[in-house]
Amino acid sequence: GLAPCGMKMEPVYAEDEGQAAGPALAPGAVKITPEKQQLMGVRIDTVAKSPWTYTLRTVGKVAADETRTYRLNAFSDGFIMKVYDNSTGSLVRKDEPLATYFSKDLFTSLQTYYYAVYALENLQQQGQQLPASQKNLLEAQKRSAEYNLMNLGMSIRQIRDLIRSKEITQEIILNAPATGFILSRSVTLGQKFTTGEELYRLADLSRVWILADLFKNEAKYVRPGEKVKVTL
Repeated sequence: GLAPCGMKMEPVYAEDEGQAAGPALAPGAVKITPEKQQLMGVRIDTVAKSPWTYTLRTVGKVAADETRTYRLNAFSDGFIMKVYDNSTGSLVRKDEPLATYFSKDLFTSLQTYYYAVYALENLQQQGQQLPASQKNLLEAQKRSAEYNLMNLGMSIRQIRDLIRSKEITQEIILNAPATGFILSRSVTLGQKFTTGEELYRLADLSRVWILADLFKNEAKYVRPGEKVKVTL
């Protein structure tokens, strides 16, 4: 407060009795005697800039890399005829069969493809010299029929196997596009599905992301390219 004469009063502490008056404390400052500092275990030092290390510990979630995630959708309407020994969490190899399904358009497309292939083979075996226009027409018919089979979901590998075996099949084999783990399986024996429906989802987990949660005041300590230690 103020003294009767109008001067600002200075605080006097009991432990300061008999000591010379020191400079006035700044607003918000607290004075602690050396005896009380020792009793409380308070240590003081001069503020200075120096190198330091900050360890940031947080939690994270393992997530698959989107560029290594594969979704197998139905190319056409059909139903599942066979399901191989696989389930969610199973490791599958590239081109490994996952399931087979039937499509009503398979027989017509396969018949058209066989006709174009056999027509070319017969003409080549007979040694006939076809006009370029006719040969190109047969080649175009073959490619068109092959594309129709691929649009139904048949792989090039299965198409080549059918040409060698010369068999008429009622099943289209659904193969794994890459080596990875099955994240979800939405097929059962005899199941009917429609075009665009997701049947399998796979992920290559040889490289994954760790999604860490940080508080706003901690984000300033993280920089791109820094190495971190992950403990599972």
